[in-house]
Amino acid sequence: MLTLTRGDGAVELTVADTGRGFEAGEAERLFRRFHRGGGGRYGLGLALLREVVTSHGGTVAASGRPGHGARFTVRLPQSAPSPPVSAERVRAWHGWRAAVPLSGRPRPVAGPGRPDRSRR
Repeated sequence: MLTLTRGDGAVELTVADTGRGFEAGEAERLFRRFHRGGGGRYGLGLALLREVVTSHGGTVAASGRPGHGARFTVRLPQSAPSPPVSAERVRAWHGWRAAVPLSGRPRPVAGPGRPDRSRR
């Protein structure tokens, strides 16, 4: 289940499942890098999530019960809506030129003391 709510100057995203869950005392440890617990290994995902959310002034919390699933809640401060972008401020990107031609050999690069040979 996924819910998104807004109020009190914040936006809250909650993700809940009906999976294995975890012990209540385990909730805070889930956010440690490479944490092992409850028969699983949690890697970097939750640790990185917490770093990103807190760097934006938010919080992330977990709750669960063994055999009854888990719930993760991300709360971020609500920002003012961005002003609309006018068509005059938008510039289209007309293409991309590869730095390495299809032959796989790099092109010479101009720099200090080297002539610009790309226009031969």
